Amino acid sequence: MAELGYTINPDEQEQSFEIIPAGEYLVIIEASDFINNKKGTGQILKLTYQVIDGPMKGKKLFENLNMVNESDQAQQISKRTLNSIGLAVGISHIKDSEQLHNIPLVVDVRIKGDDNSEYGKQNKIQKHLPYGQKKEPALETAQSQFPEKPSNGLKGTGLKPWEKKK
Repeated sequence: MAELGYTINPDEQEQSFEIIPAGEYLVIIEASDFINNKKGTGQILKLTYQVIDGPMKGKKLFENLNMVNESDQAQQISKRTLNSIGLAVGISHIKDSEQLHNIPLVVDVRIKGDDNSEYGKQNKIQKHLPYGQKKEPALETAQSQFPEKPSNGLKGTGLKPWEKKK
C-alpha cells in the first residue's frame, strides 16, 4: 500500500494522443530528453514537437532518435535526422538539445501502421524543413529571422504565437 495524500483535480484528465493527418505542419520542439534505451545498450534522444499553426494547432508529435545504438544503421539514420533538424532551425553546432527548443520548423508527417498492427496507426516525421526562407547552417540561432506574427491576444507582448505567457 502507498500513502499518496493526493486530491483529484477534475480539470486534469488523461490526454489522448491521436494521430494527425499526413501533411506538412509548422512546429516547434518543445521538449527533449536523452535517456537509456530499454535494453540499456544505447541512448535515445526523445523529441516532443507541438504544432503551432493551422487546424492541428496544439497537437503533439513525438520522435525518438537512436543516437547511441548497437546497430550502426540505426545510429546513422538518427544522426542524419538530427543533421536535418539542425539545418532546418539554422543551428550548426548542437551542444545541448535545448538549443533546438522553440524554433519554428516545418515537418512532413506521414502515417505508418494500420488498425491491425501492434501499435495501431502512428505518425512518423519523414522530413524536417526550414520555416520560411532558406536559412544558412552557420547561424547559431535562427529565431531572429522569423517574422513576428501576433495572434491569440499576444500583440504588443513581444511574444511569438508559439511562445507561452509566463
